[in-house]
Amino acid sequence: RATIPVGLPIHAWAAVLDFVRSSWPGLRVQVRVDESPLASSSLETDLLVWFGVGAPPSGGWDSYVVAPCPVQLLASPQYLAQHGEPAQVSDLGAHRLLVWTHDGDDPGVRARDGSRFPVSPVLMSADADLLHQCARRGMGIAWVPNAAVPGPVDQPLVRVLADAAEQPMELRLAVRSSMAKIPRLRALLSSLPRISAVALSPP
Repeated sequence: RATIPVGLPIHAWAAVLDFVRSSWPGLRVQVRVDESPLASSSLETDLLVWFGVGAPPSGGWDSYVVAPCPVQLLASPQYLAQHGEPAQVSDLGAHRLLVWTHDGDDPGVRARDGSRFPVSPVLMSADADLLHQCARRGMGIAWVPNAAVPGPVDQPLVRVLADAAEQPMELRLAVRSSMAKIPRLRALLSSLPRISAVALSPP
């Protein structure tokens, strides 16, 4: 019983499930999608996946890092050609912004020095994949977790203000300590590097 965050790229998650089922045919998986998986840690779930905001669940959970997933500014080449590329964080006020939000946080872009720049986005969502797709369509500049999962080759995204704006983030996984003792689960956890490679493979 797995609870995952809304916004994981569907093609990457499907590839991971295919790999898991092929590697351990006897393993049955039930998936629940939640905007705040950590808030579900007391519910009927055995495995949690979340973007690394907030502390790991306390009491009876083993936590692992699946992949780095920093929050970055991304835009399509077409958008930047039409609207220009911001030279500094304060220039973002003149652009259409698509902002990833978490647990009701006020929207804001983090500079590399940790300072926060408030913004007025045209779109806010906890669904990171939706924001990636909207950015690919040229709707604006997205401030969104970026695990470098390959997207369509004809719809590339470009880093914006790479030297000025970024918030460290990780895609993390936690499994109940009691479940981690099950051989199939132990094998799955030991295969996290392979699973990450599968998720990051081109669709």
